[in-house]
Amino acid sequence: MDSLIPNIAGLEVLVINKLSDNHKKVYGLIKDSIANPNLEKILSRTRMLAEVIGTSTIFDYTSTEFLDLSKSICDVIREVVNKDLPMPPNPYSEVVSWINGINRKYGVEIFTTNYDLLFEIALERAKTPYFDGFSGSKTAFFDPSSISKNDLPPRWVRLWKLHGSIGWESNDAGEVVRCTELHKRQYGLPVAY
Repeated sequence: MDSLIPNIAGLEVLVINKLSDNHKKVYGLIKDSIANPNLEKILSRTRMLAEVIGTSTIFDYTSTEFLDLSKSICDVIREVVNKDLPMPPNPYSEVVSWINGINRKYGVEIFTTNYDLLFEIALERAKTPYFDGFSGSKTAFFDPSSISKNDLPPRWVRLWKLHGSIGWESNDAGEVVRCTELHKRQYGLPVAY
């Protein structure tokens, strides 16, 4: 069975191939400046440079150009990992089926470094309630204090996206919110209200 999404090394190759020549050059310079580099470290460094250099330049890039590089990287990641989950059986549905089939006193916690929405799709198809740190509906917002509490019923799955998700975005206030348009597109729902 072919994988739906590539591993981080495969994802990096796809990202690099879709960057402009200038972005490729600076991406390479950033990569060369990091010990044990990977796509996630390079993306973090790119964002950090955009935030801290002010009016200076590094690698002949301004803060705005680093922001553009970060956005370009994220756009390619979103494009590559925005896949629909095939109908069962598949590994995600099998995990959810196992979770739903066990008696438990405590909620199951799934930790993933993946950006995709495949676990969310599998949980929703099985009508399994889950919590991912967001509250609300129309503009669901991330509530960091909810992570420390353990007051959900045991039947709820807790889904933790350690590197973020293509289903999240920052709003104008810099808060992390759920990207409703992407979620609606994923399920074939109309984007406009």
